[in-house]
Amino acid sequence: METYKGKLTEEHLKDLDLYNFLTVTKREKKTVINADTGAKEDRTEIYFEVDGQFTPAVVTELSERLKNGPYYAVVKNRDEVNVMYPNKIFTYYPDDNGSRQKALEYGVSLGINLEELKVNF
Repeated sequence: METYKGKLTEEHLKDLDLYNFLTVTKREKKTVINADTGAKEDRTEIYFEVDGQFTPAVVTELSERLKNGPYYAVVKNRDEVNVMYPNKIFTYYPDDNGSRQKALEYGVSLGINLEELKVNF
């Protein structure tokens, strides 16, 4: 099966146990400005790969392990995009603009910046 690539923010996870199923390819420290408060926040962006056979389980686990709030993760390959929010998953084909739009709108409803979402999926 094809390998999927993903991205998540470490500080948005309840725990890090899921790393046992991921191959971390890059860790990137960033300082971002919170759109609501204007405060600086340090983040650790994790880029990873996961074997296709484990992807459905990883997608479900990521959704369940995200803290409640304006958080998300993305796992995708050339044929499928999975966007996980806390306890909510959107799966669609890359050229399915209607489903992509629903995933974007849901993220915005949680308070996530639209431009950030568009860049990541």
